[in-house]
Amino acid sequence: MAEMAPISDTKADNILLAAFDTFRTYGFRRTTMEDIARAAGMSRAALYIHFKNKEDIQRGMTKAYYEQVAARVQVALAQSGTNQELLSQAFAEHAGETFKILVDSPHGNELLDLQNSVSLDLTRAGQARVSAVYAEWLMREQKRGRVDLAQFNQSPSEVAEVMCLALYGLKSSKLSYERFVERRNLLAAAFSKAISP
Repeated sequence: MAEMAPISDTKADNILLAAFDTFRTYGFRRTTMEDIARAAGMSRAALYIHFKNKEDIQRGMTKAYYEQVAARVQVALAQSGTNQELLSQAFAEHAGETFKILVDSPHGNELLDLQNSVSLDLTRAGQARVSAVYAEWLMREQKRGRVDLAQFNQSPSEVAEVMCLALYGLKSSKLSYERFVERRNLLAAAFSKAISP
């Protein structure tokens, strides 16, 4: 996975990277455990030590993806800049290179659908974690006077949830990646204007 560089140098991380490349090339259904083992440079028996099946691998990919997205969004929002610059960068980290790879893959929809079936619990937990990162930023910036949420009569958590839902809705709109980026930047501009004092 382009965005999903190994968190540590472990075989499990390398399996997830190899599986992502294999899934996007051949699709989840057509990929076998043998294909993944070959791509990871190991035997099938060694692969089964780390993951019991393709669904288990897909769940591992979902968990790793959201962990990294949360970390990248947090870094983006810790930079200096205008609200629009920070949100544009955070949204780019939130829905960036891995999403582009999926959009460009003939099997992207299949892989995205798996998050809502095989990994729904992990997807929801991951989305909640990313939303919490935005909420922490909104709370911090509100204390600094750079964000005003009083007009919404909603908590930073609720505003962050709406921001994330809007971005997830945009991700599911089946736009070309170039058009998606335009819309993503428009979304960042709209939200930054809405929350700025």
